[in-house]
Amino acid sequence: MPRLPVLNNPPPREDLGGISGSGGPIWDAEGERLAAGLRELLATGSGPDRTGGEVRFGRHDRMLYSTDASLYQIEPIGVVVPASVDDAARVVRWCADRRVAMLPRGGGTSLAGQCTNHAVVIDMSASCRAVRFVDVKTRTCDVEPGLSIDGLNDHLLRNETGLFFAPDPATTRQCAIGGAIGNNAAGARSILYGRTSENIESIEVALASRAGERVRLGPSAGRHDEIARRLGEGVLQIVRANAALIRERFPKTIRRNAGYGLDMILDQVDRGATPETVDLSKLLCGSEGTLAVT
Repeated sequence: MPRLPVLNNPPPREDLGGISGSGGPIWDAEGERLAAGLRELLATGSGPDRTGGEVRFGRHDRMLYSTDASLYQIEPIGVVVPASVDDAARVVRWCADRRVAMLPRGGGTSLAGQCTNHAVVIDMSASCRAVRFVDVKTRTCDVEPGLSIDGLNDHLLRNETGLFFAPDPATTRQCAIGGAIGNNAAGARSILYGRTSENIESIEVALASRAGERVRLGPSAGRHDEIARRLGEGVLQIVRANAALIRERFPKTIRRNAGYGLDMILDQVDRGATPETVDLSKLLCGSEGTLAVT
């Protein structure tokens, strides 16, 4: 999910791989070039049908994905429906290498336009919905980003675990876990059970770096992964340099969800966090997909 778009000022042409406007001959030629490249990329995909998912750049599909639950409408460059999280990561790397804007999307339940932008939409909701494991003893589970909150809770109920995933926004039947992380979903019972950021152990992400890095961010991730340590060092530098401003200006309300949760990182700094131990998964909650793709 992106930052809120500026409707009257489309992104610079060079940042979208040459895509300019929507519907004209320039879009048709260059859009088809991107679509062909993505189809070639996914031709040997890792999904169960070995197709690597679908590439949908036709006008009909672009219009279907131009809206979410808000009043905004922005036509995307095109849509990719990956068959697996590995294929989704490959799409992230491919788009990043070509400086093509990308937009991860789950259930499309956003109320402020977060699921609309002039970008390649990566729809996780169709195939990336697996529950990989549930550990009742530690009260943890590992799921893919396209699974809905109700889908996870239905699975936990069917297997008589006695557990549930706490965030309960009004759209739990459609809201995907990846989207809940993106906007730090809360719900009516969040005062008791916490927001998404209080119910996340770790997050595996793909970065828009030239190397197409993938990393799992969570408590003490930097002790085991150099990428996590490098990211932790950079974030801690920013937070320490702006500590006074963060303390002064960040709202103290419990239900503040969106935006970069630098105050949560500052709390960790106060407790002695280092680049090796800082938990950056809290920073991803509410970042709307602008820092990494879940």
